[in-house]
Amino acid sequence: MSTLVVFTIGFSIVSHGN
Repeated sequence: MSTLVVFTIGFSIVSHGN
């Protein structure tokens, strides 16, 4: 579950950053 959370948060940051 930790991996899924990290992936979701990371994707959200990248999407917002880009």
